[in-house]
Amino acid sequence: MSNVVVRPAMVAVSRRVRAYFAPFDRTANRPAIFDPGKHGAFLLDAPPSPWIDLGEIEKFQRTSGTEVQAMIAGTTGTPAGQFRRALDAKVEFEFREWGKLQMALAGGSEHMNVLALDPDASARPSGGIPVGAVGVLDGSTTNEIVLGAGAVDAFAVGDMVAVDLDYAQQTGWVGTGVASAYVKDPADVQRDRDYV
Repeated sequence: MSNVVVRPAMVAVSRRVRAYFAPFDRTANRPAIFDPGKHGAFLLDAPPSPWIDLGEIEKFQRTSGTEVQAMIAGTTGTPAGQFRRALDAKVEFEFREWGKLQMALAGGSEHMNVLALDPDASARPSGGIPVGAVGVLDGSTTNEIVLGAGAVDAFAVGDMVAVDLDYAQQTGWVGTGVASAYVKDPADVQRDRDYV
């Protein structure tokens, strides 16, 4: 008689789950890899570059879609072994925090800023010609935007400001990280300097 060992119920060790994301390195044509042997600890409050904190998530679930089939042998059709036919898996979760990156990942599409339109511009599906750009000066940081004399008059308290690099008619992957897009021909994006 054999004794069957029953695994005890799993115990929750955490009540919250955070997600991290790293953009695909298109220059090297490979995904970002975190190697604990090389990189050491993954600091949750300061993830290593190029990893980006997506915030807390819930309803995390991994579903295996891998197909396992039996190898049949002999005249009686006895299973002689098993093999995996197709490797597949799906991961699902819901974001508890919402931002541009979460929206782009959840929607599976490009995300663009909506810029204030020039009053004389005609409407276009992806946004018309915006109000003229204001140059950002050296010394600007993520917390402070340095502008030239008089340029601040174009802004009011509470305005949302988008700071970017102008698209310079290049082809291939333009932009960086998550905000990148592939341009085959500059005419496809109407040679718009605000495309990136």
